[in-house]
Amino acid sequence: MIYFAIASAAFLNRTFYMNRLNDKWYRIIGIPLVALVSNIIFYYDMNEKHGFHFLNDYLYSLATSALLWEANRQVILYTRRRFTSYGQSMKRIVWTTIGCVAVTVVIMTAISAFYDITDWWGYDYKLKNYLYNNFAALTYCLIIGGIYEGIYYFRKWRNVELEAALLKKENLQSQLDSLKQQVNPHFLFNSLNTLSSLMRKDVDRAETFLDELSKVYRYLLRNNEDILSDLDTELAFIGSYFHLLTTRYGDAIHLQLQIEDAARNLLLPPLTLQLLIENAVKHNIIEKATPLLIQIEASGKNVTVRNNLQRKIIKLSSNNVGLSNIAAKYNLLGAPQIEITETESSFAVQVPLLKTNAV
Repeated sequence: MIYFAIASAAFLNRTFYMNRLNDKWYRIIGIPLVALVSNIIFYYDMNEKHGFHFLNDYLYSLATSALLWEANRQVILYTRRRFTSYGQSMKRIVWTTIGCVAVTVVIMTAISAFYDITDWWGYDYKLKNYLYNNFAALTYCLIIGGIYEGIYYFRKWRNVELEAALLKKENLQSQLDSLKQQVNPHFLFNSLNTLSSLMRKDVDRAETFLDELSKVYRYLLRNNEDILSDLDTELAFIGSYFHLLTTRYGDAIHLQLQIEDAARNLLLPPLTLQLLIENAVKHNIIEKATPLLIQIEASGKNVTVRNNLQRKIIKLSSNNVGLSNIAAKYNLLGAPQIEITETESSFAVQVPLLKTNAV
């Protein structure tokens, strides 16, 4: 009886996150139908025995069904706002069941007590009458609610599969975009020019530079399979990537790390840090007299990439590929969004660190 409204709303849910139930017609049709079926199945013989008229009995059943329906509808609205993600489905089901059973028992017990005290039906209520009324309501909880909650769960699972496919596609596209940004004539020219200069001046540094360059490309080429990567792995990659930058810019660029141990095993989309550093390098002046300072700070919840702001006088054309790709990934993950903070002296991007690889 009660869960019919809840499950019907779930069937109509076509979005991954739901804050309200679009169940107008299910309530209009469902409440009278549930009242009719429950009256026939559970109370028809009892009514005949005591000489009650079916129509009058049905009207009382209709009022009771409407009251139970609306009360339990509020429970489902609350639990679906509280537990929105696919990974919280079990918690949502458990707390929805507990809440709806509790509401049903309280309301049905109160109605039965009213009938008992007022002698509404012309006979005294015994314990079995209280239990029978609760049994009738809870039966619909288990049968109808179970069926439609299963439909709701299936739809959320299908949405998650679609989101995962979109996320993988976005991840691959991001990797391709990042690789395109790196493997271009300008980048290759700068890298090879730096390597050539080092080979004439310092063979050892040239070998180190070549080794770090190979690590960067190896990571870029192989890191297109995982949706998420742990922070420690990303920081190791940043070490190689930043070595190329310091070899090129020398003392004109600096990197500071402030990483809490608790954050190292948390997850984020691959190449997030590299894209943020690259964004800082692209749009800011890098000179020995005005060095660019990039700071990476990570706690148990977020990682922030911050740089001192000294924008280039001639602005480079940009389509914001890096920031938009990062934002798109977090959106598909259903995670908190990135936060961008800009002041007169600094530019910072804060991205959430995730605890699980599951969407």
